[in-house]
Amino acid sequence: MKIIPIQVDTPSDALGRRVGALGERRRTGDVSEHRAIAWLLSAGNEVFKNVCPTGPVDITSLDQFGKLTLIDVKTIPTSIRKRKDGTYTISMSHVKPTREQEGLGVKILYVLGDYIGWDLPDQDEWELVAVETAPVYGHAQCWG
Repeated sequence: MKIIPIQVDTPSDALGRRVGALGERRRTGDVSEHRAIAWLLSAGNEVFKNVCPTGPVDITSLDQFGKLTLIDVKTIPTSIRKRKDGTYTISMSHVKPTREQEGLGVKILYVLGDYIGWDLPDQDEWELVAVETAPVYGHAQCWG
């Protein structure tokens, strides 16, 4: 079984200050997008990144057969609950395309930890594991 570590505590910077959730989400999204690009490139696709930070499409992929795919990369949302015994329950949820994305035929590419795919990870193959140690910013550790 493959492991996906899920951070359960609040990240802090090198001085121990809590890092805002919005900045962390942006960084996580950026890392997920670059991992998705590398994944598509390794499959032999040409990949084109949107130069605008917002919009219905993050990247466009052209496969070796000439098929063009519009892609929105999403880090899989997780819900973490701490039980009374100190263990955690972690669940994942789908992100649905917007109406605009549906009209354009945009596909959602999910990223979480080492998992990259067109659907949520199969829980028979992947296990979500709670990690209580937060990354310290200013060091060469990055979670995505």
